[in-house]
Amino acid sequence: RDIYAERRNVLVSGLEKNSWHVFHSNATFYVWAGVPDSESEIIWTQTLLEKWGIVATPGSALGEHGIGFVRFSLTQPVERIKEALDRMK
Repeated sequence: RDIYAERRNVLVSGLEKNSWHVFHSNATFYVWAGVPDSESEIIWTQTLLEKWGIVATPGSALGEHGIGFVRFSLTQPVERIKEALDRMK
């Protein structure tokens, strides 16, 4: 649990520094974030993958309540999360 909490804290902090609105939760190993600038979550996940090599799930793939959000998994080590955040700057 401590490992996932550390990963979550690093990811949430980094996303918020990059102007993402993040849904805070302590009960999951995913982080949900609203896409910046009211863009489509599908466009954002494509951009994340193609431009920065970062995999995220468009929220709409998980139902209508996910529209406008992307979901990041906390399965990577802190070092990889930091690397991904650096690529997004």
